[in-house]
Amino acid sequence: AAAPPPDFAAQARAERVSRRVKAMTANGWERRSIEAARSEGYDEARVSGYLDALRRLDKSRLGGVVVLAGNPGSGKTAATARWAITRDDHAPRFLRAAEFFRSSRYTREGDEGESRDRLLKRPALVLDDAGTEFADASGSYRTDLDELVDRFYADGRILVVTTNIVWATPRQRDAAKGGADEITFSDRYGERVVDRLRECGQWVSSSARSMRGVP
Repeated sequence: AAAPPPDFAAQARAERVSRRVKAMTANGWERRSIEAARSEGYDEARVSGYLDALRRLDKSRLGGVVVLAGNPGSGKTAATARWAITRDDHAPRFLRAAEFFRSSRYTREGDEGESRDRLLKRPALVLDDAGTEFADASGSYRTDLDELVDRFYADGRILVVTTNIVWATPRQRDAAKGGADEITFSDRYGERVVDRLRECGQWVSSSARSMRGVP
């Protein structure tokens, strides 16, 4: 029997994914997230709320800010990687929040990593795991996040923030959980940042169970 004709469309898709993975790796994405997101068994339905919000950013062409909130293991980071692999535009820069808040404002001789000034000029940035960085007594991390949100929104660029902090404000927390003392985003970063997000961003939360260890 004759050999089946080559599937050029499948080859093109595979080459595209390979190029995108290389670009993501160069932009700080971690191997584990990339592998999870490109898996044939990846179930987009489990994180449809996250992915819908991310893909609306691309469709709008106006940039914007999205915060993906949820408990550890709810699929936030993998969802951002899935979005990055499947989007038509370039691979966003990926950075752990703790690394961002430690970064130097300007590049100096001997410094490792990308300077804060260059990070703030990226066309798209994923800031992962906000809330795990060191909370210095002066509160400079609050000012830094406020500047980050403001700069990306003002320039019409894309900023995605993931966090294990489930609630944006104490009012939302208390309404849903009857006054529990769980920390909220406004507790951590101040009402000014949350007000800015109300103006220019989306808060997307999920109560999904942990996906860690789920095939």
